[in-house]
Amino acid sequence: MSLTQAHVATRLPAQDLDRARAWYSQKLGLDPPEEREGGLRYVINGGEFCLFLSQGAPNGTFTQVAFSVDDIATTVAELKSRGVAFENYDSPGLKTTDSVAHISGNYSSKDSAELGTWFKDSEGNMIGMSQSLPTPHSHDRLQVGMHSFACRDAATLAQFWSQVLKRPVDQGATTEYATIGFDADGPTWMFVRSDDLAEGRNRLMLDLAGEDRWLQEAERAEGLGGRRIADHDVDGARWVELRDPENNTFRIFAPRPQ
Repeated sequence: MSLTQAHVATRLPAQDLDRARAWYSQKLGLDPPEEREGGLRYVINGGEFCLFLSQGAPNGTFTQVAFSVDDIATTVAELKSRGVAFENYDSPGLKTTDSVAHISGNYSSKDSAELGTWFKDSEGNMIGMSQSLPTPHSHDRLQVGMHSFACRDAATLAQFWSQVLKRPVDQGATTEYATIGFDADGPTWMFVRSDDLAEGRNRLMLDLAGEDRWLQEAERAEGLGGRRIADHDVDGARWVELRDPENNTFRIFAPRPQ
């Protein structure tokens, strides 16, 4: 059997197993569902670790096991109330604030950065705890998706901005509608002919990409003082049109149809 098909479990030494059992129960709220002579087995959300009776002792200078949580600040506060003593660091590469450090970089499958904290158990084993932080393009925030112009001649204005930006006008430009960079990285520039260029119809309009949370983001903008004007669905493209407290129009878009 290949090791790629094996299960992995952490082993932590304990010089006093009864002391360790009590500490994990009282401080972390963890009790072993299974034990044997000289060993305690803990199973947590599909993962597991074991405490085993050992004459050796860890030096406590590196992380031996780590927990991933959704809200590290709340968890730290709860564990402190149980009497867990957290480590504090103040060095060029690692600095904690309220026992929590911001760590740049993360594995690509785990967002862009993380928060981390550390504490030792009764046996001196170093235990880590982390919370992943979302990438800048995470769906929990709005991103600028398009710069939209209301204009009298879409193709002509698009050509002007094409020369300014040194980016080609997308194929199919007409007097009514034109784009630059619709399928490219970075914000799209969109030009739409309009006969209504009065107040509330910005000549340059801000379009925000709400991703999967676009409707919730529109409701949030309303709650902050925005005014909802209309909901649109045109050829599969969906957006909410709103105005800010100064009556400037902006729009929050759903993900582009595939």
